[in-house]
Amino acid sequence: MTFEARLLMEPYIIENYSKYIDMDKLLELEEQTNKILSSDILEQKDAVVFCNIDDALHRTIADACKNKYLNMNLSQIYDQNIRIRILGEQPNNSFKGCCKTDK
Repeated sequence: MTFEARLLMEPYIIENYSKYIDMDKLLELEEQTNKILSSDILEQKDAVVFCNIDDALHRTIADACKNKYLNMNLSQIYDQNIRIRILGEQPNNSFKGCCKTDK
């Protein structure tokens, strides 16, 4: 359900508020992603960093939105994604450790 909500809202924000997206932040996130992906060996800590980059990317898009109602809803959706990732850390899960847990 969270993915569906993001699928509906994020393209709308990009289409209507793209001029407010922090491009420096996007470039920084792209650089961090490329650094991880260019590594020959990916470690568990890389999964954590990658998940945090993913969260930062989506929140950067949401931050561009001047509609506080949409922004508030997306913030709650992203928080739910973090909770889902935490639940995914249960034993025998291949995504174990894929989030920051300080939220």
